[in-house]
Amino acid sequence: MKAQKKCFCFFLKKKCLFIQAPAGEGGSETSQMFYCKLPEWCTAGIPEEKRHTLTPILNPGGYRSFSRDGQNTVVEIVNTINPFCVFAVTRNRVKSEQSRKRNCVFFYGKLRCLFPTCPVKAKIKIRDETCQFVEIQFEGQVTHLSSALFGLSSLQGRK
Repeated sequence: MKAQKKCFCFFLKKKCLFIQAPAGEGGSETSQMFYCKLPEWCTAGIPEEKRHTLTPILNPGGYRSFSRDGQNTVVEIVNTINPFCVFAVTRNRVKSEQSRKRNCVFFYGKLRCLFPTCPVKAKIKIRDETCQFVEIQFEGQVTHLSSALFGLSSLQGRK
């Protein structure tokens, strides 16, 4: 029998769901899963002090991308919206300097959650070179074992 408990997520300002299920025949412990639905897309501002890290570098393959500091800045911004997932950058492309495409985005990136049970992916776009705003599109629902979440007691609420 699965026991469900709703909790309020202060980061997303909405209710999330904990599901507690028996671990199986061999174990007496129970496992808890944490589910949270993310917004489909949102826009976030890039702080002025972080914009200097978003300078493109030229890679040996001939394409431009953000450096490791720039990738970390983008991941930090995504983590302000989704603090539950641990993201890894899977695609990181910056528009070439002499691009004939006038309407394409300045930066395009893809992120994925590193937890094995979590299908969350994010697509990141920065429209222009001033790097003032990031557009984030989420795919999937947060699905984590609650033992993987830090500060679980603060999410569930103490009595």
